[in-house]
Formats: sequence, C-alpha cells, structure tokens
Amino acid sequence: MKKTSYLFALLVFSLVTISCNNDDDTTKSDPEVDNATKIIGLWEIDKQFLNGDILPFTDECQAIETTEFKADESFFSVELDPIDGECVDAEPSKGTWSISNSELTLNFTQTGSLIQNDTYVFEILDLTSSSLKIKITSLDVDDDGNNDEYEIQYVK
Repeated sequence: MKKTSYLFALLVFSLVTISCNNDDDTTKSDPEVDNATKIIGLWEIDKQFLNGDILPFTDECQAIETTEFKADESFFSVELDPIDGECVDAEPSKGTWSISNSELTLNFTQTGSLIQNDTYVFEILDLTSSSLKIKITSLDVDDDGNNDEYEIQYVK
C-alpha cells in the first residue's frame, strides 16, 4: 500500500511539474499585432527607389517630409515645398491605415483641401522599431505609361 501511495504521489508530482513548465508556452507573437505596434510613431523619409535604383529627392524639403502613424489607425503626412530658401508646409495628407499579413494599406481621405478616397496597398519589406521599408507596384511614378516598382524607406 505504501508503494502504491508513493507511486501515485510521484505520478501526481510529475504531472504537476510537466504541466507547469514555462518552456511549453504556446502563445506566439502575432506578426500583424507586432507590425501594428512597431509602425506607430513619426517617420521621416530616408531613401526612395524607383525600379531598383535610388530615386533622388526632388528638393531638400522632400528629404525631411514626415508621416505619422497613430494608434487609432489614422495617419498624417506633412509635405514641404521650398519657398524663399525655406521648407514650408504644402498640402498635408491624412487618412487611415491598416496592416494585414505583410501589407500596409493607406486610405487617403484628404490631401490639402481636396477630399478624396484613394487607397494604396504597399508590401512591407522591412519593419523594425526604427526602420520601415515599403513597396508599391501599382503606380506610374515616372509618367512613362507603365507601373513602376516604387520603394520608400523611412526612419524614426
């Protein structure tokens, strides 16, 4: 009887020890949640690429334009124009954003005083807490009649 009680206690102890092991944590990180958290903040354009080649900024002001992604899934982009040697606010854009899989969707609701409803879907190439690189292939950036591969790299 003592042996049976001892084996039963050992079995219960083993089951409790195994079931309480922290190494079997089945909660995995959700990439969409991680990306949605990482993207929040103020981003500045670092580089842009057109069909694999670096695309120079049109002026010094474009190099300091920013986009802010907010936790409420809205965004605000500041566009700047050079006027009299200074960068001044041009037509800011705003709208909503969402992330699904490795895609960032931007729905522009306003550009300057123009109310619009334009949606663009970007492939997320890289997203860390300090770097964002996205690509879109459904725009004709260089006005040659063909869609281009346009990449934008941002830094926080």
